[in-house]
Amino acid sequence: MNKRKKVAIIIPYFGNFPNYFNYWLKSAQANKAFDFLIFTDNTTYRTIGNVKFINMTFSEFRELIQKQVEFKICLKDPYKICDYRPVFGSALKKYLKNYDFWGFGDVDVILGDLSHFITSKILDDYDKVYELGHLTLLRNNDLCNNLWRIKHHLKNVYRCDEAFKTPYPCHFDETDGLTQIAKLENIKTYRKVDFADIDRSKYNFFMLGKQEKVFPGLFEWKNGSLKYFYLRNNKVSKEEILYAHFQKRRLEVVKGYSKSSQFIIIPNKILNAKNPIEYIKHIQIITNYPYYRKDKRKEIIKKIKKHAIQQRVYRGLFRKIYRYYLDK
Repeated sequence: MNKRKKVAIIIPYFGNFPNYFNYWLKSAQANKAFDFLIFTDNTTYRTIGNVKFINMTFSEFRELIQKQVEFKICLKDPYKICDYRPVFGSALKKYLKNYDFWGFGDVDVILGDLSHFITSKILDDYDKVYELGHLTLLRNNDLCNNLWRIKHHLKNVYRCDEAFKTPYPCHFDETDGLTQIAKLENIKTYRKVDFADIDRSKYNFFMLGKQEKVFPGLFEWKNGSLKYFYLRNNKVSKEEILYAHFQKRRLEVVKGYSKSSQFIIIPNKILNAKNPIEYIKHIQIITNYPYYRKDKRKEIIKKIKKHAIQQRVYRGLFRKIYRYYLDK
C-alpha cells in the first residue's frame, strides 16, 4: 500500500483571531493527517502537534510574496492576501519541502474529518483538490506552484499582473483566477462539493450548491466528525460534511465551551449541547435577517473605497487593450 501523501494547509492571519477560533483549532487538531501552517503576528497560541504557528509580521509576510513577483504588488491589508494564495507554493517553498501537497484555507470554518473525504486515492489521482478559497489543495510541483504566473487571455478571468496591482479583492485564488487557469492548463481537479458553503444572506443555514430550499438545521461536531442535521417533513436527516464555512457570520460563543469534545452550531451560536436531534425541533425559520443587510451595506462601501468601480470599468472597457500593452 502506498504511503499517504503529506499535506500542508497554509493560513496567514494577522490581527485578532475570530471569537470562535478555539473551535476551529480543535477541529484542525483532530485532523492528524494534515498539517496547518498558521503565519501570524498573534502570539497567544503556540505550536501543538499538527497545527504550527509561525510568527511574523504582516510586512514580513508581504515581502515573501513580493520576492516572487517582478512588479510592485498592491498588498496593503491582510484581507487582500486571499488573491495571493496561489503564490504560496513558490513564496513559502522552504516551509513546504517535505510535503506532497500544499493548500490554503480559512479559519471561519469548522472542519470535519478531512481524511474521510480527501482520501489517499484522490491525492494519488488528482493534482488539484477543490476550487474555493476556504479550502483548495495543489500538488507540490513546479507546474502547480507556478500556475499563477501564466499570462493567459481568458475573457472573464484575472491574471496576476492585473489582480496584484489593485487593492480590490479579485478572487484570483478561486473562481476569477486559479480555477479557470487550472482548467486551461488541464490540471486534473477533484471538484465534488463535499463541504457546506453557508449562504451569508440568510439567517438559517443554507448550503450553496447542496440544498434546494431552507430547512431548520444545525451542525454537530463530535470527536473530529462534522454532521449537518436538518428537519424536513417532520423527519430529521443527517449528512456528514467535510467542513462548514461561516463566512462573516456572527456566532455567539459561551466561555469554556471550546473544551468540550462535542458541540453544536445553530445559526447564531455555538452550544455545548449533546442532543442535536432534540435541539433541532426548536429551530425556527427566520426570513428577516437585518444583520446581513447592515453588513452588506458596509461591505459595498468598503469595496467602492478599494476601487470596485474602477475594476468594473477596467473589465468592461480596457482589459483587452491593457493586456496587449502588458504582453508587448
